[in-house]
Amino acid sequence: MRRLLDTCIIYDWMMGTLAHRQTIQLIEQSGAFVSAVSVWEMAIKHGLGKMPLPSRNSAQYAAVAAIAPVAHRIAQARRVL
Repeated sequence: MRRLLDTCIIYDWMMGTLAHRQTIQLIEQSGAFVSAVSVWEMAIKHGLGKMPLPSRNSAQYAAVAAIAPVAHRIAQARRVL
């Protein structure tokens, strides 16, 4: 069963700070969905200087793109806004 990831889980995954091993395994095994609202929220916070995001060439960016087909748009969205 795929899960819809909360913004804080997506962000921690992207930044390489998600430490809960069971959560990581569930995401890797089952896949996950990322809400457009989470992308929007992170892009706005990044634009306000309140949330740093990884660059497109980082290992964290690649990890997020691997777990959710739309997750790669997170880094792209922050560049647009």
